[in-house]
Amino acid sequence: MSESPKDRLQTIYRDLLEEISGERIVRQRVSFSEGTLWLPDDPIRVGDYERIFVCGAGKASVSMAEGLLGVLEGRCDGGLVITKRGDPQRLFGVKVFEAAHPLPDATSLEAGELMLEFATRTRPGDLLLFCLSGGASSLMESLRAGWTLQDLTHLTQELLHSGTDIAVINAARKQASRLKAGGLGEAFSQATIRVLVMSDVQGNRLDVIGSAPFFGASHHILADNGTALSMLGGEPDFVTGEAQDVARRMVEAMDEPGHYIWGGEPTVVVKGSGVGGRCQEVALAVATLIRGRENCAFLAGSTDGSDGPTAVSGAVVDGQTANDEAKRFLADNDSGTYFARYGGAIVTGPTGSNLNDVFLGWVG
Repeated sequence: MSESPKDRLQTIYRDLLEEISGERIVRQRVSFSEGTLWLPDDPIRVGDYERIFVCGAGKASVSMAEGLLGVLEGRCDGGLVITKRGDPQRLFGVKVFEAAHPLPDATSLEAGELMLEFATRTRPGDLLLFCLSGGASSLMESLRAGWTLQDLTHLTQELLHSGTDIAVINAARKQASRLKAGGLGEAFSQATIRVLVMSDVQGNRLDVIGSAPFFGASHHILADNGTALSMLGGEPDFVTGEAQDVARRMVEAMDEPGHYIWGGEPTVVVKGSGVGGRCQEVALAVATLIRGRENCAFLAGSTDGSDGPTAVSGAVVDGQTANDEAKRFLADNDSGTYFARYGGAIVTGPTGSNLNDVFLGWVG
C-alpha cells in the first residue's frame, strides 16, 4: 500500500532531520589530518596549543560537540556543554548540563556560573572550540547587577508572546546579561577561540545568534535554514511574519500540482490561553484554509524537535483535518490541543539540530 500524502511529507521531514543533525553537519564541514584541524577556510595546527577544550551552548550543541569529538579523535582535554532539559545525551570527557528553555530559570543561572567557572581554568596556549546554536540565550545566563531572575523571565515571556522578532528579543536580553554581546568571550580571553555555529537567525547575524556570547571572536557558520532547504531540493526562501498570515501566503502559492518548500520562523502574537507553537499554529491555519480540498497536504515542522514550549515538533494536515471547531481553537492559540485531540501532531523528540522551521506542501 502506497504512502498517503501526509505520510509522505512526514517521511521527507524525518529523513531531513537525520541529515541536519549537529553531529552530521560538523563531520561534513570539519576534518582532521596531518596534525591540522580543518575548519572552513581556517586550518588550525593543533600542535601549536597545549590544551584543546570543547564547550558549547544551544539546542544543537551536544550533537555538534559529539561530531567534533569524533573528528578530534581523542584530542580533547575536557569541556562543558549546556543543552535543553530533556535532552539527556552524554559526551566522553565533556560535561553536559541541562537547563531551561524557552524561559530561563535557576538552572540557566547555574549553567552560566558553571561556564564562567570553566573559563577561569583556561590560560594562554589553550584552544577553545565552542559549539553555538539557537537556544543558548535562555539556557545559559549570568545577570548584571540590578536584575533578578524574575525580571528576566517576565521580560522574555512578554517578548515571546508579543510576536517580536528574535533580533529585538535578544537585544533586550543583552541588557541584563554578563554573558551576551561578547561577555563570555571576555571571560575566555586567555584562550584562542573558534566558534562553530548552526544558525537559526535570518541572515546569520552573529550579533543575534545565541545573543552573541563570543561577539568579536572568529565564527564559522556550518549550517543554516538554507542548508536544510537545499537538502530538500529547494531554494533558500526564509518566510517571516505572523503565523496565520504566513499560512495564507503559503496556501495562495499552492495553486497548481507539485511540491512546495519553505523555510523560516513565523511569529505568533499570543492573544488566547491555549497551548501550541508557531508550526502548529501555521499548520492549523492552513488546515482551515484548505478544508474540503482533495489532493492537498501540508506539514509544518521545527528542526529542533520542539515547537514553542511543547514536546511536539510540528503538525501535518490535509483537506480533512479541520472541523467546525478548528477556527475556535485557532483564535485561542490552542493548536496544540486541537492536534492532540483530532490528530496531526508530529513528535520527534530532540533532533540535535536547530535551523529554524521547514514547511512542506503538496498538491496532486
